[in-house]
Amino acid sequence: QMVGREKELTVLQNSYRTTLEFSPQFIFIKGKSGYGKTKLLETFKEKIIAENNIILSFKCSAAFQNIPYAPLFEMFKEYIQKNGTEKILNLLKDHVNHESFPFLQSLFPVLKTAFPVKQSLPVETSGLENKKDLLKSINWFLNLAGTTERSLVFLIDDVQWMDKESLDLFHYLSQSLASTKLLFIFVISEEYY
Repeated sequence: QMVGREKELTVLQNSYRTTLEFSPQFIFIKGKSGYGKTKLLETFKEKIIAENNIILSFKCSAAFQNIPYAPLFEMFKEYIQKNGTEKILNLLKDHVNHESFPFLQSLFPVLKTAFPVKQSLPVETSGLENKKDLLKSINWFLNLAGTTERSLVFLIDDVQWMDKESLDLFHYLSQSLASTKLLFIFVISEEYY
């Protein structure tokens, strides 16, 4: 049982309730190692697990530190597993002509298989343009996924090990997500920052 973190737990629960009103939330939990940050996340998860949501978790580590967007890809796999491929395909079927769709297909093979590529991606784009396309595509997808009946909760632990590209992505999302039921909780050890 968690002791002494009722205030922090209330903040997390209130943030979750705010997301249900289509207001995305980004929460950072920072503290020393061994001070109960992970236990706080586990307790929060237990409190909301029975509600209409999908909880996606990722624990960053040194092994993933040099893999761009590792948290995103791992949580997307978990999202497919928990939500079901058919629901995701139904969500996207009316949006295959959206400018971000081909880029999303290039990231997630299940979409390429379900929806044959209708247009190819430009070959002569710079790394910066590709990064902008990636950010826009993920933002577009999360704006779409965040308006379904189930809220999405992203629990990302040990952010001090997160790759730079993922940090840039989450910063971009914090500034660009529209009215969605998305909650992002980032946990970081203060020894690193």
